[in-house]
Amino acid sequence: MKQRYFTFLGSAWLLLFASAATIPPYYSELGDKLVKDIASDWIVINANKDNTTWEYDSTDDDISKVTGASCGVKYRYDSKNAADDWVVSPPIELSEGVEYVVSYWYKASKADKERMKLMVAESPDASALAAGRQIASYDLMAVAVWTNEELTFVPEKSGLLYFGFHACSNANQWGMYLRGFSIKENKVYPAAPSGLTVTPDAGRALSATLAWELPTTDDNGNPLSVGIMSVKISRDGVPVAELPGDATSWTDASLPGPGVYMYDVSVCIEGAESLPASVKSSWIGPLSAQSLPYDETFSSPDFYTSFWTIVDVDGDASANVNTSYPPYSYAWGWQSNLMGNAHWASIHYPRNASPADNDWLISAPLLFNSAGRYKVSFKVSAYRGTFTGDCTIEVYAGIGNAPRYMTIPCGDPVTSVSRTGMNPNTDGQECVFEFDVPVAGTYYVGLKMAKTKSSSGECSIHLGAFHCEQLSEGAENPMAVVVTSEDNPFWTPVDAVPANLLPGYYHLTAEAVVGDIPDAVLDKAFSDEFIVAKIVEQTNVTFFAEGGSFNSFVLVKADHTPDVATGCVYNIVDGFLGVKFTAPAFNANGGRLYEIGAANVYQGDNLMFTESGCKPGEECSYVIPVQSARSLSADGDYSVSFSNLSGEGERMLATKDITLGVGAVTTEDGGRASLRRIFTISGVEIDAATPPVPGIYIIMQGGKVNKSVVK
Repeated sequence: MKQRYFTFLGSAWLLLFASAATIPPYYSELGDKLVKDIASDWIVINANKDNTTWEYDSTDDDISKVTGASCGVKYRYDSKNAADDWVVSPPIELSEGVEYVVSYWYKASKADKERMKLMVAESPDASALAAGRQIASYDLMAVAVWTNEELTFVPEKSGLLYFGFHACSNANQWGMYLRGFSIKENKVYPAAPSGLTVTPDAGRALSATLAWELPTTDDNGNPLSVGIMSVKISRDGVPVAELPGDATSWTDASLPGPGVYMYDVSVCIEGAESLPASVKSSWIGPLSAQSLPYDETFSSPDFYTSFWTIVDVDGDASANVNTSYPPYSYAWGWQSNLMGNAHWASIHYPRNASPADNDWLISAPLLFNSAGRYKVSFKVSAYRGTFTGDCTIEVYAGIGNAPRYMTIPCGDPVTSVSRTGMNPNTDGQECVFEFDVPVAGTYYVGLKMAKTKSSSGECSIHLGAFHCEQLSEGAENPMAVVVTSEDNPFWTPVDAVPANLLPGYYHLTAEAVVGDIPDAVLDKAFSDEFIVAKIVEQTNVTFFAEGGSFNSFVLVKADHTPDVATGCVYNIVDGFLGVKFTAPAFNANGGRLYEIGAANVYQGDNLMFTESGCKPGEECSYVIPVQSARSLSADGDYSVSFSNLSGEGERMLATKDITLGVGAVTTEDGGRASLRRIFTISGVEIDAATPPVPGIYIIMQGGKVNKSVVK
């Protein structure tokens, strides 16, 4: 249990505690079953500084049907010291002269043994409470069964007051219990709404819808004599909406960000507001990828249940799933020890359970910033009883949170787990795995549990201290992660496959596929065997099956880096460089080339000119005007290369060809560099495709007129 005990309260702490004032009606179970601790707004004061005091209690003796509270607090006796221990409420704002009803449930471990007082004071420290106003006293508490106490209380002045239960039994007694504390004005209150639910948006937008049923009785079960006037909604303690009295649903579309939220819904009649119905949401909003290094101790059930995925492929998980030892669930779950200060993921197979090779625990999405080598580690503890077989854990990585995406093996399986301490996060056997990923993106790590059948015992694995980090960067692999029915025995037909893809060209061997891909092109005409997805920027992509489901699916990042050109020649005439070549029809790997993004002309290592429009396998030619003729060399080192989303291919050196008349060189579409019209000095037109005869020429190009001499 968290140590929230106080033997000295400074003024700064008192101001902090006083700032959390509440207004009646107020109710608390006194415990918090989710975190297995005393309610966060109550404090414990161990005034005699011994080894025992008030602590969290969740003893299951069918009390929820009696008290309405699932947990509370208890005082354990000290064999040597008399009790001097307080459990104190938050500050409650009360009004002078108003009659309030204070209610709670109590019992002793053994009748006629325990002593307890209920005191009220303006300060939450032990001395002030001891000198405060007594409103109840139990001298040799007579009951050992749950008993409800209801007291009326009228404050002598308005302000903040604290209610403190003082355990003051003699030494070496038996103990006492409390739960279900409430305070309200002594008047008719409506019952709280029932059936409150919160449903996050299915598309993971930042919105959630609440629904509830309106009460028809007061909080004592009597029919309401007046109608409900309004419905009030709070999110994490802050009012967010007030609705008409007949409202039974509301959508919260003003969430500040992704997360888990607590909602309270109350109803109002004339002069009174009900206690709230409360509900805690699951994760609302997008599940963002977690940055590395990433650590998970499973301390937050909200995060674990929202971001981690449990997959029971054959559906044999038992209905007896709980968060206390042992979880006979046949599937992964979340568990904490009885003291509530340690948590882990756990899976348990009772004896005679069928052999299992199908239970997965899959991590939160993890952001791998580059291709390279990565490490995953975790700690495990085994509780086997007399089990003689093996419980095996296999580890994989993949691009989705389902078994069919787990295509990257991460080292050898763990087949022998030692029986170590209770908390695997600190005492477990460490398991370390290293693996390589081919491309940057969002990945998941999957842990698959396998068990051999045994009639002689049980197999229980506790897992904690999960860690993932990058060890080194590596080159991007041209192959994307591949998902197929042949390679993955867990493949089941699906109608959509998500992926995170870098810029480039991807071949999809499924013929009937359409892609919901922003700023990209899908080409079904490129090949009879597959289609091409052209991804222009890194993006999350979903591929859909057209008119059905994928029975198999393969996604390959294809290397379409262009091969070298052929037939590269050049010539220089009067300050103009002319080049001609045949563009490659194949990529650098010998496969058919999908596209050419640009043709690049170099002089040495200097890029002179880049032009698009040249297609694979076609003859292309360009005339390149240069500002200064002196920058050209008649015997220069000119070369041509081609580039696209896959990269730039090798350069091909061009040879000089004096028969290549620059004026005869044109681009495919008659572009900017071609000599469109050539005139003699007498004004006779010479066709551009005809090599000019010697003479003096006027060249018109780009709106400029130049003189040229051909000898």
